[in-house]
Amino acid sequence: MSGDIIYHKMLRIKRILRNLINSKQYYNNYYEKAIVDYKEPATYSVIYDNFLSANKNTTVKTTETINHFSNIEFGSNIKTSKRLINCPYRVVKNKHLCDIIFYKTKIGNHQISIELHFFKKKLIFFKYTFPTTFYKDEIINKIKNKYFNKDDTINVNNHLIVDPNNNYLKITNEVTFSIYYMSTKFNFYNYIKDKKEELRFKTSIQKEFALNQLIDRI
Repeated sequence: MSGDIIYHKMLRIKRILRNLINSKQYYNNYYEKAIVDYKEPATYSVIYDNFLSANKNTTVKTTETINHFSNIEFGSNIKTSKRLINCPYRVVKNKHLCDIIFYKTKIGNHQISIELHFFKKKLIFFKYTFPTTFYKDEIINKIKNKYFNKDDTINVNNHLIVDPNNNYLKITNEVTFSIYYMSTKFNFYNYIKDKKEELRFKTSIQKEFALNQLIDRI
């Protein structure tokens, strides 16, 4: 085997190892916080409450169906969705809330982070997070083109988009440039509301118990 062939093989191995290391670091850095946050019902509750409390002045309706891909839509099974994602992904399971598929895709030179959330194996929420250097205007225009047939009078930035099936989409450009998608079907919203009430009741009982203990000692 010639020296050139060995050299190029070594370069290829180095690239593969570097990609593996970068991929692991990416997951550790980006997903560690997300995984912790999504263990709490309050995280979902804040997102859903924020969507559903939007007033008419910040809500726009579309006749198009809001979905992830044409073949992955709200209610899609997690097993089927994993098969349709043509790139590496990571699954985080949370038996009390949602199983989450995390993956990233590349558009040009930019890495886009994507989360798919499954409640009882069905897709109910997903999110795109873009790098700060991404072409935000182009993304907003693509959403206009997809859901409003290039209608320039529609303001989709920081507005809530609703489809005929009560699926929702919202672009946020606060801490990060992100697009949130959620469905009120499949009983998830009622579930997290119940969990929130259970937590409130439990906290109230704990406070009352602690107060009674304090009073007994005075």
